[in-house]
Amino acid sequence: MDVKPLPYHVIQKECWYNKIFVRVVPTIQGYTRGGFPVKLNLEMNGKVAKFGEEEYKQNSKKLHDTIERIYRTCHDAYIK
Repeated sequence: MDVKPLPYHVIQKECWYNKIFVRVVPTIQGYTRGGFPVKLNLEMNGKVAKFGEEEYKQNSKKLHDTIERIYRTCHDAYIK
């Protein structure tokens, strides 16, 4: 019997309900065409649990894929 993974929006909603957030933080403040690089921080219960080290380009597919992977990992580790 195959078990289908939950859709991303369901996982994200459950993480938000349990106060688990992935925050996108710009490395430089201001405005530029295409946006400044950003880092990701994992916030749990109002406190930063993990500071991001890798920089991502704003609104890139790699950024969105990484955010989804983090939410899925946290869901599997803390909510299931």
